[in-house]
Amino acid sequence: RDFSVASVRGSGRYLGCALRTSSENLSCLNNGNRLYLEGDARFYIDDSRSFLCGGTGTEEYFNWGWYDIPEKDKVFTFPFHGYPEHSRNIEDHSTMYRFHITDDIPFYRSFSFQLEHGPEGITPADYSSVAFYYLQDEGRLVLSDVVDIADLISEERHNLKITGSAKVHKKSLVYQGNDQVLACMKKNSGDQITADNITHTGTTWQGECKFNVAVDSGNRGIKLRRIFDSSWKTSPASSEIASLIRAEQAVDVYIDGELAGRWYSPPNHACQCWTDEDFEIPACFTANKSNLQIQLVSRSEYGWNNYQYHIYSYVDREVR
Repeated sequence: RDFSVASVRGSGRYLGCALRTSSENLSCLNNGNRLYLEGDARFYIDDSRSFLCGGTGTEEYFNWGWYDIPEKDKVFTFPFHGYPEHSRNIEDHSTMYRFHITDDIPFYRSFSFQLEHGPEGITPADYSSVAFYYLQDEGRLVLSDVVDIADLISEERHNLKITGSAKVHKKSLVYQGNDQVLACMKKNSGDQITADNITHTGTTWQGECKFNVAVDSGNRGIKLRRIFDSSWKTSPASSEIASLIRAEQAVDVYIDGELAGRWYSPPNHACQCWTDEDFEIPACFTANKSNLQIQLVSRSEYGWNNYQYHIYSYVDREVR
């Protein structure tokens, strides 16, 4: 599993880390290359099971690269990031640091920063780290409601109505990231590895969708989270590349009849996994309300794909 640099609950800001990574022995290096530096850096914010952003390698997160290229492969130290050690004895060792002085990462419910073990999650390596962050134990984002699409009880409770064409789907998938790596390993090696498959029923629709949700009456804004299927491919399959692309999706979001903005998902790689995606609704649409009507109007020829909505309320907490 991915190495956890930091995993906390509450609200605060992540400010950086120092990391030392060592190969288990020199024989696990690929022609001397430090493949453990190719593990993706993944940030999970506010209980999202999809990473908010993922890098192309560990060394890129620490703002450097070009290792094992002699004229580029040098240790260095700068004020906000550095690579002060590369040494070899019976193991290969690298030490790195990065401080988010001008680009700290806020979180309001939870925060997790994980590093993949090499490019495919299977490179043997030992990790040790220290993370820096500000933290309040109490979160400032509370889960207020959950809407299950294509669940009759939930649809009735939330008065959910879809106007226009809709197709119902039931799927069992993992989330992108560590569980996706484990699922691929399980497929290739048998049943020795456990990946967390999750089954949802949902719809792809064009037209309009309305539903009512409960929120905290003292809210300072709302986070609307959609769970959708990233393997959903609707681009024309006239070429091999087009068949691998997830088409764009877009809806206009109305709160109690007022337009709050357009929720746009650009074209992306299609992959066999669930994805969480957030849309922020400012307090001018939600303050002093305990219930909201959310109206989504499709603005894409490919429709809108949804399985669940999680509604979070931003709330004030005492600052200590």
